[in-house]
Amino acid sequence: MVQGVTKQVLCVSDVAQFLGVPEADVLELIKKKLIPFVQIGETYRFYMPALHDWLMAKPYPINDSMIKTAISDMQFKNFADKYLEFVKENRAPKTLENAERVIRLATELFGEIILEKISLEHLRRYVEERRKNVSTATLSIDVRTLKAAMQLAVEWEYLQENPFKKFKNIRQERRAVKFLSRADMDKLLSAVREEYLKRLFIFAVLTCMRRGEIVFLRWDDVNFELRLINIHPADDHRTKFNKERSIPISPQIEELLKSIEHRGHYVFVNNKGERLLEDFVTKRFKAYCREIGLDESIHFHSLRKTGASWSAANGATPLAIRELLGHSSVKTTEIYLGVPSDSVRDAVERIKFNTPAE
Repeated sequence: MVQGVTKQVLCVSDVAQFLGVPEADVLELIKKKLIPFVQIGETYRFYMPALHDWLMAKPYPINDSMIKTAISDMQFKNFADKYLEFVKENRAPKTLENAERVIRLATELFGEIILEKISLEHLRRYVEERRKNVSTATLSIDVRTLKAAMQLAVEWEYLQENPFKKFKNIRQERRAVKFLSRADMDKLLSAVREEYLKRLFIFAVLTCMRRGEIVFLRWDDVNFELRLINIHPADDHRTKFNKERSIPISPQIEELLKSIEHRGHYVFVNNKGERLLEDFVTKRFKAYCREIGLDESIHFHSLRKTGASWSAANGATPLAIRELLGHSSVKTTEIYLGVPSDSVRDAVERIKFNTPAE
């Protein structure tokens, strides 16, 4: 334990007094995530075991230049840990999964390099290695992830400039968007044996919502009075980029939702009343697609594209569809009011099945 300190939990003033530095320096360490701390509301707490380990690991004296020294000594692998912690706290699980894969591979190549010495050449080396084993699409995602990570290092003031900024994004061959025709959708629904999955697949088309948004949808997020479905980050689910948006409830969406028995907090549950898992939904959808002989390129995300395609075919504007999909911001007044524009409601109501949803 740290000599002279008997408390197990310290506040900012305690740490500043012990280190012999102004409280502002401790706050700067917190800002740059260079010291172990826990945030509780608007206050910061330091637990002695973690603080002790941190102090023992410092090869330099704690003085006025400690922050600058800590940053200049930081290796990429140390930054990587902080970056992944940030992604875990602020991004969706799928984004974290991708970031962990990319950062692990990057750390294998240049993890020991001092962060300030990372250059464009390191990214080129990464691309050369990855190009041997992955598709252009995957490689493009990897490059964007690493560029975003280093940009965060700039925002955290670990770096003055993003060393990967000038690397051009990998060009991808544009492929036609895969979606289901009405005949394919009817064939698929006829094959689905679980009624709760049939409803979920129909709902995915009608709302253009993402898989995670659907399986984590709670009844509290469905407002029949305002005719809105509210999509937002929650303790058990992160939306893409932590964004919030609202989906208007069309007559067919309302009919479908009101046909579902309330069995707990979540809208879509199995026969035991348990929330559906994302992987289960994906695998069952793919199994049914193969069972009826649909193209292998069709996957669950295709339902979202199917809804958008049907809406466009029925006359919805591209702007309305982009807002519905959450690919662009709504107008400032609409954000303020917390409701979608009339054009988005119009886009949703243009997505219809030929017969009422079961």
